[in-house]
Amino acid sequence: VARCRLRGARLLDGYRGQSAANVAALAELVSRVSLLAADFQHRIDQIDINPVIASADSAVAVDALIVPLNSPH
Repeated sequence: VARCRLRGARLLDGYRGQSAANVAALAELVSRVSLLAADFQHRIDQIDINPVIASADSAVAVDALIVPLNSPH
């Protein structure tokens, strides 16, 4: 239900002949990042993950940056 509110939600269902994204794998990725952020909430200032590639088989964070608290950025 919540994914219907995403601006790019239609892309998850397949676009221009591509297979639909594995939404369960994408949700798992988001959930694990959320757990990481919660576990280290007093040590992490920012998390940037871009891009995430979601295919019919998986969802993969291609690049990520974690900025610790009190880090010069």
